[in-house]
Amino acid sequence: MKFISIKKIHSFRLNSKAKKIIKIHSVIDLINIYNMLIIKKINFIIIGNGTNTIFLNNFNGIIIINKILGIKNKSDKINWKLHINSGENWNKIIKYTLKNKIFGLENLAMIPGKIGSASIYNIGAYGSEFKNFCEYVDILNLKNNKIIRFSNKDCKFSYRNSIFKNKNNKKNIFILSIGLIIPKKWKPNISHSIFNNKYFFIKKNITANKIYNFICKIRKKNIPNYNIYGNSGSFFINPIINKKKIKYLKKKYNNIPYSLEKKYKYKIYGGWLIEQCGIKGLIIENFFINDKNSLIIINKGNYNGYNLISIIKIIYYIVLIKFNVKLELEVFLILNNKCINSKKIFTNFLKYNLNLLC
Repeated sequence: MKFISIKKIHSFRLNSKAKKIIKIHSVIDLINIYNMLIIKKINFIIIGNGTNTIFLNNFNGIIIINKILGIKNKSDKINWKLHINSGENWNKIIKYTLKNKIFGLENLAMIPGKIGSASIYNIGAYGSEFKNFCEYVDILNLKNNKIIRFSNKDCKFSYRNSIFKNKNNKKNIFILSIGLIIPKKWKPNISHSIFNNKYFFIKKNITANKIYNFICKIRKKNIPNYNIYGNSGSFFINPIINKKKIKYLKKKYNNIPYSLEKKYKYKIYGGWLIEQCGIKGLIIENFFINDKNSLIIINKGNYNGYNLISIIKIIYYIVLIKFNVKLELEVFLILNNKCINSKKIFTNFLKYNLNLLC
């Protein structure tokens, strides 16, 4: 079978290839294709927009793209209740809510990807998180075709994480739909520092649409359009550290930006760590650490996934050496048909060529 390019179906735009691309538009499509692939023992992966999945080399199998759409809108006296199929685009959902005067999701504007991915990563931005609005997640077990509903508590949401992100839990399951619950009584969420000293936010006429447009403007400024320069948004998760660690870092770096994530756990900003290491704007083999947001790696025309691994390791180890803080990947890297996590990428440190750091 001749391999075809998959460059356009993942936002990092590496020129990897796969045997075939199949788009599914219904659950029946998915079940039929899944059963056929299992019988024929053909490797496959299911993706949404491909904004958090990077194929480092050719994928020896079939890529299934989720196109299962549909929105149901119900309400009671207190809440709006949306049932949304997982193939819907996240930002289109926010536009849908604003159009229908359902306010609350606007802080999560322009986060790329499908709504199914939103539940995997517990997406968040500017003082808001997906888990704050998720009522349930419906999962299709592809082995027996049974649908299981996970409550918000069952999903075990945490910072950029959920029960679905664990690859062992993802095997043979498919996120089918999401239930969102949004209070009808809207209160603007402007607690994040980006809203400080912004003139029109001092006024009484704050609206959800103004917040949405403001955040869209910021994201467009800081995150390159992946149709021009391939990227996957934030490449690393902001590290979560304990009280002892933040106390130590504050003594050494009194301007370190951090926030309380939960009891005795603190979030420090990975982009700041990278900048302090002096590698903001670094270019290696046409991979570029974004000079506006150092958590973003930009592909300026390099199609070699192995070169990408090199720059990832350089960032990781320089931050580790300077701050003794371990960065964790936010993206899924697919290498030799398997998902490789942070632990696999950053092992064998002693074997790594430290000359690259000089």
